[in-house]
Amino acid sequence: MSVSTTEKLVPRPPFSESTTDLILRSSDGIDFHVYRVVLCLASSVFRDMVGLAQPEDENMPTVRMAESGVVLDRILRFWYPGSEPVVENLGQLREILELLIDKYDVKAVVPVGKQFLRGYIESQPVGVFAVAARHGWEDLAFSAAQESLRLPLRSSSYRPPDELKYVSGIIHHSLIQYHYRCGEAARKACVCFIQSPPNWAYKLFDCTCTTHSDVTVWFFDYVHSFGDLVALTPSDRNAHDLMAKALKEATKCKTCSGAAHDGFPSFVSIKLLPLLAAKIAEVNLNLNGLGENDVPRSAPARIRKPRF
Repeated sequence: MSVSTTEKLVPRPPFSESTTDLILRSSDGIDFHVYRVVLCLASSVFRDMVGLAQPEDENMPTVRMAESGVVLDRILRFWYPGSEPVVENLGQLREILELLIDKYDVKAVVPVGKQFLRGYIESQPVGVFAVAARHGWEDLAFSAAQESLRLPLRSSSYRPPDELKYVSGIIHHSLIQYHYRCGEAARKACVCFIQSPPNWAYKLFDCTCTTHSDVTVWFFDYVHSFGDLVALTPSDRNAHDLMAKALKEATKCKTCSGAAHDGFPSFVSIKLLPLLAAKIAEVNLNLNGLGENDVPRSAPARIRKPRF
């Protein structure tokens, strides 16, 4: 729900009922009618606030709140019985969760909070990671970190989301290190594949023409380029971006052309991507700080063409 700066918010049900026994008054003077027992059951913080309430209007006990009417409406609707949560974006969700969990200690909102947060994991994985990590939701933070692998987090062109402003540098760095280690795991898998190709690779991609020897150049170049790419952006979504170029090179050789179009796409989907996924799955996310092996000691080795 959006309200312009000139339009004063008018509380809607259930916060406009006259049968309630307590008023929460926002910082801009908007009254929200609530039941004491509901607030007391929600958290000990609310219970203490209710105990300090003083009658101000027609002997109705009133609690003056620090939040504006718009913000107070959002945080109440997120959990109060008879209302529906209103969340327009991830920034609002972050603010709602911080106020309810950190300030007012309403632990009951955690399940619905995580549910709402999951809704942003595909579109804003880094922001979701930041919010989840701040609240110690390791399962959701890990899922968001995995989704963030498709983004060039370590590139100077990447623009981090605002949600990272609200977490510690250690948490932010843990995401970058996880991203780096996943990239290294994927790159090394490509290195090993090229340096020691399995027997089936020779059967699929060898060539008897005078242009190539053993594993074909276009096949090597694909795995080499893919290794460089996943080192920076360790996601299987990049595999198909390079496939068209590889197939174009393969068509220059009559021997390679048929085998490439018949077997190469299957190789990528059935062999290469599962291999990389398995290596990335072995990488853990550490939200509690850095270990000795988290920081690279030297530049990563480049893939070198094997000598036959």
